[in-house]
Amino acid sequence: MKTNSKKGLYLLFIPLLIACSPDIEFEKEGWKKQVDGSYLYRDKMVNNLLKSQKLEGLPYDSLVSLLGHPEPYGMLKENETTYILVEDYGRDIDPVYVKLLKIKLSADSTVSAYEVVETK
Repeated sequence: MKTNSKKGLYLLFIPLLIACSPDIEFEKEGWKKQVDGSYLYRDKMVNNLLKSQKLEGLPYDSLVSLLGHPEPYGMLKENETTYILVEDYGRDIDPVYVKLLKIKLSADSTVSAYEVVETK
């Protein structure tokens, strides 16, 4: 009897977990949507973006067409740029938490690598 009740609990919670998933499908307009300087959907779209779009080898112009103009953040090397995913100021003047999509470009201005970076 206990086995059936555990199975029932799992079946009850699986749809709930799926519904509460933080990831949503990438789409250009949602990626660019801002309210009060914060991007509403980027953090929830970034995983789908990286799975569904082939960024490596993408020319810079195509990257800008897909994601909009980057927002260089912090101390970047000459061949790097970023897209801000989350920027939380808390109650401070300086950000207390930042999450970025960091893009590295090759000499011919194509995407050579990317990573999601968090700073606290």
